[in-house]
Amino acid sequence: MNETKATGYFDEAKGKLKQALGETFHNESLADSGVADQVKGHAKQAWGSIQDTARDTARNLSQKAGFDRETTSYNGTDPTYSTEPVYTQDKIDAAREEREARAGIARAAESVKESIQRGLDHIEHAIKH
Repeated sequence: MNETKATGYFDEAKGKLKQALGETFHNESLADSGVADQVKGHAKQAWGSIQDTARDTARNLSQKAGFDRETTSYNGTDPTYSTEPVYTQDKIDAAREEREARAGIARAAESVKESIQRGLDHIEHAIKH
């Protein structure tokens, strides 16, 4: 779990407590603030999940493509050794998969954002009518 997700869980818990206290003591402002903290917490958790998925996807696809530099070492004695990657069809295909995975993550994040906005629009519409 990354720091973003951890702070998201904290904000969510804090928000639930504030909402409960606000409702218990009929303090609408505190209850509303609690709900806002919960939304903020959920958003941070989602963002943290996106970060984790993007990092893990990039790492896995890079390893699959053979671009894992951590396992490549050079002791300086082989004059024919090159640190430049060799672009085989497998590596080109893996790089394409990596780009597609990143694009999918970006589309998923945009979809989440739009879904949240639709929900908020629905709430605003219900309150106005």
